Amino acid sequence: MFTKNDTEILLAASRDAILILDSHLTIRMANPVFCRNFGLDPQSISGQSLYAIDGQAWDKPEIHYLFNELLPNKGLVDDYEIKLDCHKSGVRELMVNARQSVSRDETLLFLIAEDVTDKKKAQQLQADIETELENLVTLRTAELEQSRSFLNSVLGSTYYGIASYEPIRSSEGEIVDFRIMYSNQEVPGNFGLSVHDVVGKTFTEVYPGVFENGIFEKIRNCMLTGAPDTYEISVNDGQKTLWLTAAMEKVNDSVTITSKNITAEKSAALQLERMNTLLSNKNKELSSFTYIASHDLQEPLRKIRMFISRMFEEDEHFSENILSYLTNINSTAVRMQTLIDALLSYSSMDSAIFRTERTDLNKFIREVRQLADISIEESGAVFEIGSLPVVHVVRIQFQQLLLNIINNAIKYSRPNVPPIIKISAEKVENDQGKFWKLVVEDNGIGFDPQYGDKIFEVFQRLHGKQAYEGTGVGLAICKKIMQNHNGSITAEGTPGVGARFNIFIPSKN
Repeated sequence: MFTKNDTEILLAASRDAILILDSHLTIRMANPVFCRNFGLDPQSISGQSLYAIDGQAWDKPEIHYLFNELLPNKGLVDDYEIKLDCHKSGVRELMVNARQSVSRDETLLFLIAEDVTDKKKAQQLQADIETELENLVTLRTAELEQSRSFLNSVLGSTYYGIASYEPIRSSEGEIVDFRIMYSNQEVPGNFGLSVHDVVGKTFTEVYPGVFENGIFEKIRNCMLTGAPDTYEISVNDGQKTLWLTAAMEKVNDSVTITSKNITAEKSAALQLERMNTLLSNKNKELSSFTYIASHDLQEPLRKIRMFISRMFEEDEHFSENILSYLTNINSTAVRMQTLIDALLSYSSMDSAIFRTERTDLNKFIREVRQLADISIEESGAVFEIGSLPVVHVVRIQFQQLLLNIINNAIKYSRPNVPPIIKISAEKVENDQGKFWKLVVEDNGIGFDPQYGDKIFEVFQRLHGKQAYEGTGVGLAICKKIMQNHNGSITAEGTPGVGARFNIFIPSKN
């Protein structure tokens, strides 16, 4: 039996645009080809109704008929043609195959959508050419020349390459070559040739490479079977590499091929792939360097502290000034080690993949309060907690985020004023989607509002280390945790009044 992971692997490997829906037409899964073809984000459409995505492009009568009438009655539908006005990719013609899978647990609908827009255009263009050629036969010489000139002008102005090839057969009737009967300038222009250089000549004379790269076999099979075909191929002319995509159709006793030079698009895609690989390798190197360097730094610090500890054991031999110097050295070493640990903690936020869990924040807050590293009882802190929602978070990361904020609220409390920490939540919506807004506010020393963004930067401190201990990394970790959750965190402060942290958690509902 296939697991969910197996299904995801198969969908990712498929060259078809595939969509999996439940019985309510809610999207369970969309493979990369589907999202790429229609310019959609797999994260944003998952869980949405099919009729709601892409500006309701799929909310069409023929789609309703497919799912409400055809598929329930037949269980499968093949080669169902529809036309969609897609929000991002324009009008597209699709050939759809649909399957219905019914089990005791649930009913799933599988949709395979083939974009035949370009193929239809090529077929229409081929039909137009065929019609025009048939009409030309009936015209007089002058009319024939005039129409031919007009057709050449139209075909010569398109950025698609269009050419017609006639088979050359051996004495046994076997197709051994093709003669170029027509070509617009786009086709030979890709290879530095003109129409005059190629028309009337054979593949052997002009394009001998087709016999080695498999294109000749495709054209011959199209001629013999009448089945249309497509291909994408790279061609190296000795100076540069060209990428071409093409569709072919049999027309009477010839094959018409519509092609397009996609070198720019392909080069950009390949460059992006190379840059992504390079970036991934650099990130791995940086992660390894940070880890090794940090651990190598800690070893001499441990030795410094060990030797100072031994020197303290013989403190009767040192003056007060020497003991003061040693104490400062030890304190500096401790702070350095704390900073290294904080840096490792910050960098590790990107190094692991965690799964979110359904979490009741009402229970979760109680667990976090018990882990606070600053004594709540000693500070006299009071918590005022409202009704909190159930959210999907990485528990260990979200625990660290709340601990950092609660500890800060206690650490930066006003002298002789017991900390009051209020926690509440509300549902909000903005341009990025729907969120649960978790608010944690206190009555501490606060901060100047102009530093609302600065406090989330690594090693940024608004207060002196002599007055308040810390590394300046805690809130930077909080920001990275929310980025990992596809959410965000902001801060508001008023000096002498308190601070307020707004945590935006994506809502699954």
